[in-house]
Amino acid sequence: ATDDRYGDFGYDNYADNVKYVYSAGKFTPATYNDGITYPDDYTDLSFCAIYPYSTDYSESEIDFSVKLDQRASADYHDSNLMVAVTSATDSKSVDLAFDHMMCKVIVNYSGSNIPAGDTYMMLNDVYYTASIDLNEMKVETGTKVSPIIGCPNGTNSFKVLIPPQVIVSGTEFMYIVIGDKSWVWRPSKNLHLSSGTEYEYSLTLN
Repeated sequence: ATDDRYGDFGYDNYADNVKYVYSAGKFTPATYNDGITYPDDYTDLSFCAIYPYSTDYSESEIDFSVKLDQRASADYHDSNLMVAVTSATDSKSVDLAFDHMMCKVIVNYSGSNIPAGDTYMMLNDVYYTASIDLNEMKVETGTKVSPIIGCPNGTNSFKVLIPPQVIVSGTEFMYIVIGDKSWVWRPSKNLHLSSGTEYEYSLTLN
């Protein structure tokens, strides 16, 4: 939270890294001694809430990395960076509207000769780091690349969260591996993947 006398989030925040948990439709302090109380000499505060929680968040720009292996549900959800920013208020009940900072890619597959065996989907050498400006609510994609393994998303489907980025035409973008057999998909045109947007692709495996 930042005292509205000073404006933007930054080094002089009124409160930093105060951990809240969501339960029964509301956020409550993680422990009895936690929580934000309004200052006695000034009542208006602007709030910035970030999920997932991290003790590293204390300035106006934060660095974030999605998990490189999102097969476990917890790792997928920990890759879902969300931010809510409010205007200055003295209300004891603060409304938080979260925006998704990453982009979501869903990959469905079908085919008549799909073999049996362990199955996974991987995005090949995509950017996995980003910096987020909390005052401008803008995402700048980092420079580090890595394969990222997606999370199961029901029958013959996977989902994965990555920072916004451009996938160049002809790039070996998606891999599906089933048993000892694999398939690769290359886009025929550049893909512009934007923050807060869901993209769904349906592939036929031959």
